[in-house]
Amino acid sequence: MRFCPTCGTYLAQGIPPASVGEGDVATHQGRTPSPDTAVGQSETALRRPQTLWWITGAGCLTLLLMVVCLASATLVWLSRTNWNTPPLVAPSTQPGGGLISDDPLVPESTQLLQENFDNPDSSVLSNAEDSFARYALVDGIYQMQVKQPERLAWSIVGGPYRDLRVSVESRITPDDPVAAIGLIFHYQNEGNFYLYSVTNDGFYALELLMNNQWITLIDWTPSEFIDPRDNLLSIATSGDRIDLYINGSLLETTRDNSFTIGSVGIGVTSLDEVPATVNFDNLLIVRP
Repeated sequence: MRFCPTCGTYLAQGIPPASVGEGDVATHQGRTPSPDTAVGQSETALRRPQTLWWITGAGCLTLLLMVVCLASATLVWLSRTNWNTPPLVAPSTQPGGGLISDDPLVPESTQLLQENFDNPDSSVLSNAEDSFARYALVDGIYQMQVKQPERLAWSIVGGPYRDLRVSVESRITPDDPVAAIGLIFHYQNEGNFYLYSVTNDGFYALELLMNNQWITLIDWTPSEFIDPRDNLLSIATSGDRIDLYINGSLLETTRDNSFTIGSVGIGVTSLDEVPATVNFDNLLIVRP
């Protein structure tokens, strides 16, 4: 205004602008200030960014110092903290076994179950008998007897397991009828499992029972490594791979992915003559 609003006297100098904020907005919008307010607006426009930069810089420096302090404290704490992996504990070997995970940290050659049948009170198996078969713990052995011809009887000892090695000692009295000693593995239920069989007249076979239907994976094959009296049966599985052993010798290797995990058992298959009787001892299940 060039005149006094009270008396109307002519004023030689203009009245300063009422709000510095308007100048900032006008400058930021690209508008040119009027000659009367150019100085004030220019000073305002310069002072505010400088003050803002100082405040911003001080804030950033403070934040940086805080981050450095926090990082230093963290490093000191980490240096005093024990981050070593806790020692691995072998899976329990209590009767019944357990599921072995796919964790690569689980050590190899881990004993999963050992049974020598010396103590009936703590054995994973027990005595039982019916018209079909007899199961008995006798003098440190586990005896299975099948009373009817061409029948299979079994006992599940533990599981489920994955990627395992199973071995068991067996004995058949020479005067008894020919029978098939069996190792059952990857047992799902009574209608789904694998059966590795060895007869005391020198043959072995591998069969799969799936949905109560028998599938021959390895047909009956003669082997000179099979003894007519005492035999150590072993199987090893890794994924879908199945290795069959007798008395420490590898008989054959095959692959089948129908089941890759399950429980373990021992069994006896009678042939034409009965009773078929087999004594079992020193059952061992380990992770290979």
